[in-house]
Amino acid sequence: ARSEMRKELAVALRNTEDLQHLRHVIFAAKRSCLPQAEVAQAERALEEAERARQQKAQMPQTAPVSSGCEIFDQSKATLIEVKEPRSAMEFAVVAKDKDLMKSAIAELKASGMSTREISQLHARAMLDFGSRAGNSFRSRDASELVLLRENL
Repeated sequence: ARSEMRKELAVALRNTEDLQHLRHVIFAAKRSCLPQAEVAQAERALEEAERARQQKAQMPQTAPVSSGCEIFDQSKATLIEVKEPRSAMEFAVVAKDKDLMKSAIAELKASGMSTREISQLHARAMLDFGSRAGNSFRSRDASELVLLRENL
């Protein structure tokens, strides 16, 4: 019985995130045949875990650092990521150029992509960069977009 209780206590002490389980195991250990020194050691570990959780809760939450183009919107006080076209399909959608679209589809077919996957990529590009997307690339003409694509 002692060895089982020690194993259960050791497992509970390894995972100090689950304080409720640790409290339960310590309560059971107090009522079992474990020596009081081991129970006292487990109680100290519980107190340390509770203090660590309180300190963690009191620390100010910092926003994670993110990469990419972002604009700070003062009215909403949130970060909005500005999407930029990265693939040939996305450039073709932004430029609204049928020849670019055909060449992008030909590239994707040559790479071995299925028609369904190409259709999904096109739908995603239309969602992100189509006429209703509200992006900042509408004002650019096709020649600027081709230059942008070549620079990537």
